[in-house]
Amino acid sequence: MPDRFDEYLNTAGEQIRWKRARPALLAELRTHLLDQQDACLAAGMSREEAQAEAIRQMGDPVTTGQGLDRVHRPKAQWGLLALTGAVAVTGVILRLTLTAGWEYPAGTEAGTTILCLLLGVAALFGGYFLDYTVLARHGKALFLASAAVGFVVLPEIFPAAQVSYVFSCLYLAWLPLYAAWAYAWRGGGWLGLICSAAGLPLMAAICLRARYLLASSVWITAAVGWLLLVMLAHRDWYGLGKRRTLGLVLGSGLLVTGLAVGRALTSDTLRTRLEIALHPELDPLGGGYSGSVIQRVLEGSQWLGEGAWPGTRPYEQTMPACGGDFFLTTVLHKLGWLPFLLLVLTVFVLAGWMLARCLKQKNTLARLTVLAVVLPLALQAICGVIMNLGFVLVSVTFPLVLNNAGVVVNMGLVGLALSAFRQEQLSGQDRAPGTSGALRFTRQPGGVLIRWK
Repeated sequence: MPDRFDEYLNTAGEQIRWKRARPALLAELRTHLLDQQDACLAAGMSREEAQAEAIRQMGDPVTTGQGLDRVHRPKAQWGLLALTGAVAVTGVILRLTLTAGWEYPAGTEAGTTILCLLLGVAALFGGYFLDYTVLARHGKALFLASAAVGFVVLPEIFPAAQVSYVFSCLYLAWLPLYAAWAYAWRGGGWLGLICSAAGLPLMAAICLRARYLLASSVWITAAVGWLLLVMLAHRDWYGLGKRRTLGLVLGSGLLVTGLAVGRALTSDTLRTRLEIALHPELDPLGGGYSGSVIQRVLEGSQWLGEGAWPGTRPYEQTMPACGGDFFLTTVLHKLGWLPFLLLVLTVFVLAGWMLARCLKQKNTLARLTVLAVVLPLALQAICGVIMNLGFVLVSVTFPLVLNNAGVVVNMGLVGLALSAFRQEQLSGQDRAPGTSGALRFTRQPGGVLIRWK
């Protein structure tokens, strides 16, 4: 590159404080300078004159660099960070206060809970400051390595009694890795589509590798992964044609769903579980026990304040997992409908806010990453509320509030999603991993303002 352009770019680059943005911006700036030089050469100028004219048109390098720095800097996500932290802190306070005096494990162990909250905050900011594009640049290797760890290592190093709990916390972390895996097959044709789709049964197999069937982890993983594939098919990610790819993905997904529903309706065990979930009074001392107790809680609940408890035994000795998966039922019983609804709605507001921001993302990787976080977060929240209101079909932990290790994972994943929002100034349209997007040059007094298209 000409020395005069080197000097210009060095001076402009010194003004750009965001290190990750600097190489891509200067590369595009150099391209623009060279284009201007070529236009001047075509007009009959000498090379030196063409370089000087290109620099003159671009403007003062300090002013240009300062303009780039003003426009291209990380966008702080303080609102979403604060809301996520507020939900987690509220959950800890409620768990410590409402279960105070209960005998452990019905109650909450304060030291462990506070430690996990601190780890969750660290995970939140760790994910927030992480360059999420690293996942895509190494998407294939990371996904295969994580699959090997989940399928082989974890079930062997954890005791049978703990492995189900470990998977219930970690399975959500595989979804962003799956998003990176599917993204990395861009333009891969039939091989890319087949390999991307093969990741879904692989993740299901990882969940089933646990000693106990984690039905919630299997269907949430399958549903979210399928939706991510639908989005890529809609963008003709594999170069096979939008209609063909979308038809294949939608058709196969509906076929698998139909087979699963058909099996559920024809299986005596699954049909019985569904009947008991809908009518827990059919088996009040067996599979319908939790639902029956919740019905008693709902009957005695008030709008604000502790509800009536008709049982002869204390609530915490009657309600199973009242300090765990059914803690929202405890909030409803101890504090009333208003605090229960406020807590639940806050999580839904967080998920809805993130989803609305996600839909505005033009970059495919950013949108995939956020969807891989916000969709399971929303599904967990919806199913957790339904379960805590008495429809107990599968066990789903309400996110960001319950399950110490789960809170750490949830907060780390939310931070990862926010990193995409933080770096959206660099999110060009459908860029391949490790490449820069196109820039729009807008001439202004004193220089040129540059934005991503």
